[in-house]
Amino acid sequence: MRDEFVLRMIESFSEVHTEQYFQFVKKHVKRFNSVLDIGCGPGLLLEQICERFNPGSVTGIDLRPEMLEESKIRLKSFGKPYSLIKQHLQEDTNLHGKYSVIFASRVLRSFENLDDVLKAIHSSLVDGGYLVILDWDQQPVKTYFEYFEQSSSFQRLTVGEKIRRRRNFSWYSSKDWEFMCNLFSFNFIATMRISPVHISMIFQKN
Repeated sequence: MRDEFVLRMIESFSEVHTEQYFQFVKKHVKRFNSVLDIGCGPGLLLEQICERFNPGSVTGIDLRPEMLEESKIRLKSFGKPYSLIKQHLQEDTNLHGKYSVIFASRVLRSFENLDDVLKAIHSSLVDGGYLVILDWDQQPVKTYFEYFEQSSSFQRLTVGEKIRRRRNFSWYSSKDWEFMCNLFSFNFIATMRISPVHISMIFQKN
């Protein structure tokens, strides 16, 4: 059974993975030969990637077997080579291959070993490969409260839950991501504001 947090992430998928987001990716990412989605969940993003970008192959990593089973159902109909791997990057940062694009949607901020994860991502990208980050942005409590009130997926939260969610989500700003990725030899390509509390950023491997 899905817990409430996972349900909210699924319900809010289309609120952040908007048409503008996919157009942003299409504009800046020039090749989709092999794609990895870190924290793929039930495969919603992988499904959209297959529909929109016609990748040569896709791989999804998630720590929950039930999420990988849902991903498998979604990917079967596309006829593309795919791999689904049960893994927690907090424990094992081996990314099992080389990729032209790595997506990380609402997941990177949660890793305590973020330095090791960024190193692994860089190592697993082909030369000139892309890292596409979508994550919660560092914003004031009031901005998060206003977003939660407008979001059909989060407006049911109590005041205390909203405060805790903001504390759990609001870790890094776009400048933080740019600085950290630069430390691990990524070139900053572009950024886009998805919502008052979400940003997407694209980096390229040096």
